[in-house]
Amino acid sequence: MNKPFNSNPENVTPVSEDPFAYFMPMVSVGHLIVPIGVDLDNAAISDAVIAMEDQRRSEEIGDTKSEDSLLPYDNPHVAGLLQRIDGFFRTLNPHFESFEEAESWGHILNPGQNTDYHTHMRGGWPDGLSWVYYPQYPEHSGELVFALDAVARRTMVEVNPEVGNLVIFPSYAPHYTRRNMSNEKRVSISGNYFPDPERVEEYEQFEASNITPMAHILGIWNA
Repeated sequence: MNKPFNSNPENVTPVSEDPFAYFMPMVSVGHLIVPIGVDLDNAAISDAVIAMEDQRRSEEIGDTKSEDSLLPYDNPHVAGLLQRIDGFFRTLNPHFESFEEAESWGHILNPGQNTDYHTHMRGGWPDGLSWVYYPQYPEHSGELVFALDAVARRTMVEVNPEVGNLVIFPSYAPHYTRRNMSNEKRVSISGNYFPDPERVEEYEQFEASNITPMAHILGIWNA
């Protein structure tokens, strides 16, 4: 006959007092928040973006690009920000498409507006990274929310924007913004970085090497 299990705590040797020492996530994906522009003239950047508010990326009804505006690339404040962002992305993976080919745009939420649920995926391409920068963010003017589905559950991850912060996330991550409940404009600049089409193999090898946080952001171990 088997002896009954002795559950006397005095006979149990604790391996660790912290139960989370044994925790292993089953799904890995994430985002970075980088204070890349806290020393920049964000008021000047906002003014330049707002001046282009009526120049939309698309006039087609239902196209999510109709919510976005063109950027004044010749403005020195905007150009300086974009060059700084581009330099940071090169540290994540040197095999991204060139700065000239990478997408970027302005996005303005007026009081009472919100941004619809969407992704930044590019059909037929490997996973890339997307980003959003905040030169103007009044309090309660629309938090960024990621909606992630895994193992039959939807997890909502909310990011509270701050002026000067850059948020980087997987291009495939669905997201939206809450309604602008302030009395001021909420101004952001967004964009995408995908691999250079002539260096996709090098891009994917670098991504898998775990040299930078890129592999953690994209969650390549979930595949």
